[in-house]
Amino acid sequence: MSLLIKLKSAGVINIAYIVLRLVKMLVSSAYPFANIIIPRLIIDELLSGRDINRLTILVASIVGINLTYKVFTSALDAFIQKQASKVDLQYEYFISDISMGLSYELLEKDVVIQLIKQAREGKNRSGGLTSLIDSFFFLATNIITTLGLIVLIASLDFWLILLAVITIIINTWVQSNLKKSHIEFFNVLMKHNTKFMYLSGVILNRRYAKDIRLYEANRTFTTKMDEFAMDVDTWFKKTGRKQTKHSMLSHLTDSISQAVIYGYLAFQFLGGLITIGLFTMYATAVTAFTNTIVDAMKNVLDIREKHKWLKPSFDFMEYQSAVNKSVEPSESQMTESPSIEFRSVSFRYENSETYALKGVSMLIPYGQKLSIVGMNGAGKTTLIKLLMRLYTPTEGEILINGKNANDYPVDEYYKLFSAVFQDFKLLAGSVKENVVCIESGVTQENKLKSSLIKSGVYERVEKMPLKYDTQIYKLFDHEGIDLSGGEEQRLAISRALYKNAPVVIMDEPTSALDPKTEYEIYTGLDRLAENKTSIYISHRMTSCMFCDVVAVFDEGRLVQCGNHKELIKQNGIYAQMFNTQAQYYL
Repeated sequence: MSLLIKLKSAGVINIAYIVLRLVKMLVSSAYPFANIIIPRLIIDELLSGRDINRLTILVASIVGINLTYKVFTSALDAFIQKQASKVDLQYEYFISDISMGLSYELLEKDVVIQLIKQAREGKNRSGGLTSLIDSFFFLATNIITTLGLIVLIASLDFWLILLAVITIIINTWVQSNLKKSHIEFFNVLMKHNTKFMYLSGVILNRRYAKDIRLYEANRTFTTKMDEFAMDVDTWFKKTGRKQTKHSMLSHLTDSISQAVIYGYLAFQFLGGLITIGLFTMYATAVTAFTNTIVDAMKNVLDIREKHKWLKPSFDFMEYQSAVNKSVEPSESQMTESPSIEFRSVSFRYENSETYALKGVSMLIPYGQKLSIVGMNGAGKTTLIKLLMRLYTPTEGEILINGKNANDYPVDEYYKLFSAVFQDFKLLAGSVKENVVCIESGVTQENKLKSSLIKSGVYERVEKMPLKYDTQIYKLFDHEGIDLSGGEEQRLAISRALYKNAPVVIMDEPTSALDPKTEYEIYTGLDRLAENKTSIYISHRMTSCMFCDVVAVFDEGRLVQCGNHKELIKQNGIYAQMFNTQAQYYL
């Protein structure tokens, strides 16, 4: 019930869908009785009164009822399907909103990663939220029909119901075992599907093509895929044998049950206790009763199975309380000239015993150009992720103009930063969409052009078939283009330049560029970052020459801080790194 309330409050479940489903349930519950009772009246009339007018009315009634039911339910199903699509789409939006609103730190947790993966797989296996809701309505329809049939059959002999129930119990046991074997099989299949989809995705991805051919990895992939296929085939055979055995038992039970029921009704007819019309009615009613109960049990099992598949989605909904919620910003909260201070900041990743950062204290006044350097694993990128509130410090705090960063509304806080990450991603969209992203209002063409020029990719874009509207990658457009690593990096830099935030962060922004282009980019960024705070992270020491301050990190600690000349004179880690790189350029 709490789940329905949560879905209703989120706008996932709409009233129209529920009302249409209720109408279908009531109509479907009553419909079988027309085909049970009216044929009995027709048969008795044929064998006794033979009143042509009465027969005409009865035949017209059953034909009219069946025709009306089919036409009405066909139209009703079309409306239900339309509303069901809206519900499923709204549910997708709801889950996506939760996912997009979760903190980066939470999304990196293994439990959340697995939950999202299971939720996606479960949605595909279950048929979606409305498939589960439909099963509940089907069950309700079965229950209402069953109650009516019990009253009808009990008017002759209650023992007929007992005999039908015995058959139903056996069939339910059979269906339950089949469902268990299906779930067990699908669990195995889901694991193999993950591996299979990864391998097939790698094989079809041209970015892996050179390595696959050079190292003959196709043999390894083929072997692994054959192993997956053999394992799945073994499970298919095992499940098939179970299904055949249980189906034979179910059919045998049905045959014995029908023989006993028809024998009993024939005995009643021969004894003059019922008419041939009542014989037909009761035989049809008992069969309908058995089928309805079996359907009800199947729906119960379907509900259990679908709920199991959808449970990861429902569990993921519990993270709604962890979604970043913006508060109304006060006039003093945000500023276009932020001063940044790390105060005794330490951070340790989940399930790690060692600190990625330890006791970092530093002040970054607005307008400073800061270069952060250090060996791999020194904590440089972690520091930036903490600054941008992608992680929360384990100890200490980060202050913006003297106020804890966590006290600012997250949506407003993100507006402080333009960043090019080391593992940046481009979207399968147009050049314009990749640069502008989700900026509201009309795209500023001059601003877009300026960003592309400053990143050095404008001439390449001008040569593209549709210029700004050219699609990146071929996912949505077979005429889309693939960029080189350097071109992709320049486009990512354009995105950061277009945002024009007061703090510019470049995490290895030129790793895919040649030294000459790297120099040009840094020179351009130096001019661009005028009157802004700019933070550069790079293994290459080029950025240090343009910066006011260089912060040197080693094993998670800030070990040196000063300008380039000062650090060279200290002859410490920075001097060693700089001189080591310098010898390759001399």
